[in-house]
Amino acid sequence: MRALFHHHQMGVRAPRRPLVNAVKAELFRRALRSSGMKTLLSIDPTLCDWCARATVRHGTAIDYLPDPSPDVIARDPSEARRRLQLTAGKHLLVYGAITDKKGIRELFDALSRRRDAPTVIVAGEQDADMRAYIEGAAARLTPGPAIVDRFITEDFEQDLFAACDAIWLGYKGHYGMSGVLVQAYRFKKPVIATADGLIGWFCRNGEMGPVIADLSSDTINHAVDQLFPHGPATPSIAAVSATHLLAQNTLSQFKKTLQLAIA
Repeated sequence: MRALFHHHQMGVRAPRRPLVNAVKAELFRRALRSSGMKTLLSIDPTLCDWCARATVRHGTAIDYLPDPSPDVIARDPSEARRRLQLTAGKHLLVYGAITDKKGIRELFDALSRRRDAPTVIVAGEQDADMRAYIEGAAARLTPGPAIVDRFITEDFEQDLFAACDAIWLGYKGHYGMSGVLVQAYRFKKPVIATADGLIGWFCRNGEMGPVIADLSSDTINHAVDQLFPHGPATPSIAAVSATHLLAQNTLSQFKKTLQLAIA
């Protein structure tokens, strides 16, 4: 399930809505007391922590169920770039359903002010507003962006994540979990992440890459400077701890959690 009412109490940066959150919290407590509910599974680990702290009696078991992510076989980045016909240089991937919430307007505006901008790969089906914006704004970027405006197959997705150097997660108005963040961890790719929501919570210690508190051009470009310092070195998160919570987002862990819940 997805819920936001507890986020502020658990250190997740999200809008404060005291009245709405209080009502939703009480409805949630009542649901937990339902005699017909044996187990509640949530993809939000902070909800499980909130329930553990909540002073309410209930007979429902509450467990964290990480989104499953298939095991990946590392592909050669240079070969992936050749297949995708990408130019030389650094590449920053924006992936998924391409809407205004991806923060693309702000990213394009920031990168248009740079002489050393990475190539932006925008991959995923665009809505009408973003399609019109990208068509008009792409000419402002040097180098120009690589655009893939369609549904992405699994094979093509693997090439995208292998080919890119880093991933853009500077989303706005998004407070839930992100499958793209899980993929970034699985492919060992650093991110530029919003401080908001669960993306910011998972990335809060900086292990996954720069965390940005706002989408101003100065903030974005400072994060780009951190991620792509001058020189040929490729950014990496290979040193991220194997105990990071994102390590649990595997198909085997997903099955194990379900089996324990059913037992």
